[in-house]
Amino acid sequence: MSGTGARPRWARLVVGMLALAGVPGRAEGAPPGAGAAMPSAPSLAPAWGVAVEPPEEPVRQRERRAAAGGAAAELACEPLAEAVLLCLTVQVDGGYRYATQADLASWGLSLGQARAAATARARASLGPGRPEEVAVIDMPRTYRLSAEGDGLDHAAVLAPDLLSAWYGEGVRLAVPGRDVLLAWPAGDEELDRVMAVGVARIHEASDHPVTARVYTWDAAAGAWQVWGQAVR
Repeated sequence: MSGTGARPRWARLVVGMLALAGVPGRAEGAPPGAGAAMPSAPSLAPAWGVAVEPPEEPVRQRERRAAAGGAAAELACEPLAEAVLLCLTVQVDGGYRYATQADLASWGLSLGQARAAATARARASLGPGRPEEVAVIDMPRTYRLSAEGDGLDHAAVLAPDLLSAWYGEGVRLAVPGRDVLLAWPAGDEELDRVMAVGVARIHEASDHPVTARVYTWDAAAGAWQVWGQAVR
C-alpha cells in the first residue's frame, strides 16, 4: 500500500476542535506500504522523502507483510530522537512508500548514502512557503505547518538550522501524526500551551499517530531533545 499524496485526513475529524491551534483542514492519505514496485537501478535516482515514525512501525510493517504472505522487508530507518525513528521513503505511483533495506542493497547504497540523498531533497523542499506560516487564532503569533501528504512533510526535522533562523534558539517541533509537522518559537508560555493542546488533539485524532512529545533543537549536542509532552 502506498501513500496517496492526499492531504492528511485528521483535520476532517477535528475541524473546530483544533481552533485553538489554528490548524487548517487537510485530508490524510493511506499509510506508505513497503511492497510497491520501484526502479531497480540507482541511475533512475529515486525521489526520496522522509517520515518520522514511532519505533513500533517497522514491526507493524513486518507483520502486515507476513499476514499478506509477502517476504520480510526491513524498513530503512534509524533513530532520530527519543521515541521516534527517521524512515526513508520513495515516491511511487503518485504517492510514496517506505524504502527498505532490500531496496538500498539493490541500488548499491548504504543507509548513510541514502539518508544523505534524502536529506538533500528534504532540505531543498523547504522555503518561505514550506512549512507554511500560519497565524494563531486570537494571538499575535505564528507557527509553521507542513501537511501536504507528499512524503516531505517531515523534512524540517533535517533542517534545524532553518527552523532556528525563523524562530530562534529553542525552537519547538512536533510530529503528532503522519504527514504533519508543526514548529513554533520558544519563550511564550501561552503559545506553548495553545500549541500543546493542538498537538495533543492531532495526535489523538490521527489515523496514524506518531508522538505527542514536543522536541527542541540542542545545538551543542547536535540533536533533537524532548522538551515536553503535549497534553490537553
